[in-house]
Amino acid sequence: MEYCDSCRAVLNERYLLEDQLTRLQNELEIVETQLKLLREENELLKSNIKVPNKQRRKNNRTKAEFEQCQKEIEKLQMIIQHKDMIIQSQLNYRYRHSEEEGESLNIKNVYMSYTNFNVREFYGVQHVEFNFLIQFNSYNEFQL
Repeated sequence: MEYCDSCRAVLNERYLLEDQLTRLQNELEIVETQLKLLREENELLKSNIKVPNKQRRKNNRTKAEFEQCQKEIEKLQMIIQHKDMIIQSQLNYRYRHSEEEGESLNIKNVYMSYTNFNVREFYGVQHVEFNFLIQFNSYNEFQL
């Protein structure tokens, strides 16, 4: 069957529009599939965010406790250093005073070490190291 030129032009335009409609429908299906995948991924990400928030709160609590322990340790170190100074000054006073009076102290060499607290955090686990004040004299007596 033969069509006139104007009918042929309209039919060609119709076929082109049908082809374009088919392509657009295919693209729409692809976009819908991508949208569905993105929504699923978004839901997974939302569900995964809840766990790290709990972990973050726990880490913040642990960090606050850690800082509080650090402050306490610093206070204790200051107290111990102060006591070390008092003990050292008393020993110096006694040693000088006894020499002036002609007496002999049995303590010839006094060794003192200071107390050191060391707190480290390694992969979320706190390690605490303590070194204690040790005083001993030349007669191998020691005190803590």
